[in-house]
Amino acid sequence: LVIDTHVEARLQSGDVSHQILAGIDYYHSKLDWRIHSLNGAVAPIDLVNPVYVQPDWGNNYLSDRALARNTQVGLYLQDQIKLGERWVVSLGGRYDTARIDTKYDARLTGNTAFTTTVVDRRDNAFTGRAGAIYLAPNGLAPYVSFNTAFQPPLTTVTAVDANGTPYEPETARQAEVGVRYAPQGAGYTLSAAVFDLRKRNVRTPSTINPRFDVQTGEVRSRGLELQGTGDVGGGFSVIGAYTYLNAKVTRSNNALEVGERPGATPEHVASLWGKYQRGPLELGLGMRHISATVGELRVATGPIPTNDGYTLFDAMAAYDVGAWRLSLNVTNLGDKRYRTQCNTFRGGAEFCALGFGREVKVAAVYRF
Repeated sequence: LVIDTHVEARLQSGDVSHQILAGIDYYHSKLDWRIHSLNGAVAPIDLVNPVYVQPDWGNNYLSDRALARNTQVGLYLQDQIKLGERWVVSLGGRYDTARIDTKYDARLTGNTAFTTTVVDRRDNAFTGRAGAIYLAPNGLAPYVSFNTAFQPPLTTVTAVDANGTPYEPETARQAEVGVRYAPQGAGYTLSAAVFDLRKRNVRTPSTINPRFDVQTGEVRSRGLELQGTGDVGGGFSVIGAYTYLNAKVTRSNNALEVGERPGATPEHVASLWGKYQRGPLELGLGMRHISATVGELRVATGPIPTNDGYTLFDAMAAYDVGAWRLSLNVTNLGDKRYRTQCNTFRGGAEFCALGFGREVKVAAVYRF
């Protein structure tokens, strides 16, 4: 259950205007998670001369069970201040309180008793952000911003890490400098930004016990973002974006991770989208590219599981009829198969999940 509601006020005093936003953000989730395991191993399959052995599905037992409740309430206030025609300053603050109530049971065999872990903790934090932008007459708009963040472990299942310590909330701070160029009447917008993001208490699987995670300490992400949008005439428009991400683990309980790229964090991400519009008809075609990246787990010997790099194509069509909008969206148009979430399973075996295949969505929206 997620509720986010706010009120907005606009005030003017001479050459100074205020756009004030105040709101409350509420989140509640409940997770009931169970894993059943087989007594005994499943025989391997010889792909050349397969011999199929029926597992004893009736002889299974409950090996893991968890019940996790998460509640978070945030109060936030923001003021966007415009000073004359050229300067805009934004100031914001948020106070969060979160409660995590988790019970986790685990056992290695069907004949042993459950080991129960109970965690009931509360966390709270104040975060804020500040930014300033200068609106030059020629369409240039340089800006600078600084943000802090707080994220309690809302996805907690096991409640504690491999050392038996309850998970801590993730915290982060980010500094960003950028510029936007949008000449009046030009029909296009260009933007570029560089950023430095540092996140603490990041969770990754333990090399000692892959059933549990550890909080590595700190990850530093620096990068460059480029984006351009514009009309090219004849009803055609394009939008393109590129991100270069230089991410490193700077502090970790696992020495093998220090100085390495975090798992599932690509170095290059790019996208290009084109749209044609004539009257009530819209047609679109685009591509997304994500570079290959290592999986979540660092190991002392042997290869590191690696997610595939991939390029996917998407398409859309929409038609407006009065107050109705009919649309068709297709992602992964070519139904490309690629591996993701590659990791090392308990016992040392490598596994990956297949990425999302072709997905078709049809929608009808009525506006009133």
